[in-house]
Amino acid sequence: MEKFKLNTYCAFPEVLNVLPYTRDGIENDHIVSNKDYEYKLKGIVIHYGVSEAGHYTSYIQTDSQQWHYFDDEKISDFDVSKLGEETFGGI
Repeated sequence: MEKFKLNTYCAFPEVLNVLPYTRDGIENDHIVSNKDYEYKLKGIVIHYGVSEAGHYTSYIQTDSQQWHYFDDEKISDFDVSKLGEETFGGI
């Protein structure tokens, strides 16, 4: 079996409403939103390398709403407004 890694940029919202993908949402398509089905982004994991090897880093939001960048022992503050394709180089 051949292994390969997708390197396509993936955009995602800061708040995701999963209601349309649930039984409630499908059966009751007139329901547009419900706070019980909303999830707020708290972390992002990035993989650098190929499918067989590489390195992981992450961006995590703390309870104080501050974002931090984690790379092994290195931890630094991160401005969430910089999230985007240009930040990750399309990784």
